Amino acid sequence: MMLKIFSSLLLILIALAGASPAQSLKESITLVSREKATGNKRWESKVVGQYLIYQGKTYIYFIEEGKDSKEGGHSWRSSAYSYVNNSNEVSPYSVDVVIKNEKGEVTDRISKFYDINEGRVICQVNRKDKEFPYQQNMFDKQNMGIILMNFPFGSKKEMSGHLVTHDPAIYAVKIVYRGQETIGNTPCYKLEMIFDMGILNLFYAFVPKFYFWCEVAPPHRFVRYEGLESGLGTPYVVIEGKRD
Repeated sequence: MMLKIFSSLLLILIALAGASPAQSLKESITLVSREKATGNKRWESKVVGQYLIYQGKTYIYFIEEGKDSKEGGHSWRSSAYSYVNNSNEVSPYSVDVVIKNEKGEVTDRISKFYDINEGRVICQVNRKDKEFPYQQNMFDKQNMGIILMNFPFGSKKEMSGHLVTHDPAIYAVKIVYRGQETIGNTPCYKLEMIFDMGILNLFYAFVPKFYFWCEVAPPHRFVRYEGLESGLGTPYVVIEGKRD
């Protein structure tokens, strides 16, 4: 479930990132995940995002509602704010996620607050608290799409950062440019996300890869994602989006 939320929420930010924060922007996208090996549908979600101005500051806000495709599957609702500074740089601000079972009962609650002033990230997962020091180039699953969309195409081949997951945990990652490919009739940039696994990097060649495709044409909208749905042993999925 964790990577489902990651995969879907980040994509709406790619759609929003090309607009100026001064615009009153609202956009929605429907996302569908399928198992790559079989083509079977796994889940679908609807994401709506927009820019907001609050007390003179600019934020990107979005909500997602999704459900597993299997009968009686889990559902989820999430909301997130990301802060946009005067240089159009985006950083996470807050995240809230609620996951329910087939009976509509809440099974998981996740919240995170990025306190830049105090230099800390406050996480609560099912009433258990955990804190991390705030770091530069830090991003949440929910604003990682901005990082991908703003990749410095043409100027360098990779960029680094620290990804905060819903576990909660922090992972050093690299986003690496892998050239251009055409998906359907759309010319795309291909990016790979590589996790720094420490001493386990020796075994990384055996770990399935995480790939993203964005349009070559600005603002480099999302086209496709391929990667594990969650941790090792979970299905390798393809996620594609359709703008409403």
